[in-house]
Amino acid sequence: MIYNYPSIEVQERNLFTEIENIWRGYRTCYSSNVDPADAYPFSLSDWHNNDPKVERVLSNLKEAFVSSGNRMNDTLRTIAEKYSYDYEEINPLEEFNNIKNYSFGEFFETLRLINACKWIEPKLKLGHESPFEHGVITFTVRNCSRSLTHQLVRHRVASYSQSSQRYISENPEEIDFVIPKGIRDNEEASKIVNEYLNGLSECIKKLKELKVKNEDIRCIYPNAITTDIQVTMNFRELKHFIELRLSKHAQDEIRYVAFRLLCIVSSKIPFVWNTLKLDI
Repeated sequence: MIYNYPSIEVQERNLFTEIENIWRGYRTCYSSNVDPADAYPFSLSDWHNNDPKVERVLSNLKEAFVSSGNRMNDTLRTIAEKYSYDYEEINPLEEFNNIKNYSFGEFFETLRLINACKWIEPKLKLGHESPFEHGVITFTVRNCSRSLTHQLVRHRVASYSQSSQRYISENPEEIDFVIPKGIRDNEEASKIVNEYLNGLSECIKKLKELKVKNEDIRCIYPNAITTDIQVTMNFRELKHFIELRLSKHAQDEIRYVAFRLLCIVSSKIPFVWNTLKLDI
């Protein structure tokens, strides 16, 4: 079977919790001249006492969240249309309203963290990115090519765990490959590649029948063979990864992964991704 694009799975957790660590980093840097209230404009006592400013803050946060999300939608839509990627628009208003389903404590803290995002965004635009490293995301890329993972692991400020070709035995009847778009769109090239891969599957089958070890058979696998890889990356490195791999000069498969990751983080914390410098 031949796959066209991989799938992305992000570890389930509220990405807003990472903003707390990022904010603390910035607060440490600017503690002499920044009031924490710039990030957290209301307290629990304000909330419980129905202070009028709470309603004003909620209204302003909602407006900022939605406007920021809509700007990211415009960017994502442009990329999807240019490269013919499937794309389901994020609904920032719905995402904001979903926060109301959190437990009270989490709801309250998330609103405060949304406001912290607004404070962090201008600092990122100024180029102060080191505190951004305190936010972390973990995701798994499934059914991607080894060609993609060879590019991915060059982003060295990250941790990786990849399927082992030594300990996982490939079934020659079910080997999957990722075929680049440049070949898929060329009928003659696609035919040639399919013939080659069918022959390769037969070769692997015969080697297994001869009891050749996996660690030796893997040496003849092409980069097109599928694999899974888990990645933990801080937000600064993720920002760099997306900017580099969403470029018009990037290879299509890894560009697709960068696009999917941007879709995910933009729907949850749209503020901080408005600072991306994309060459699309």
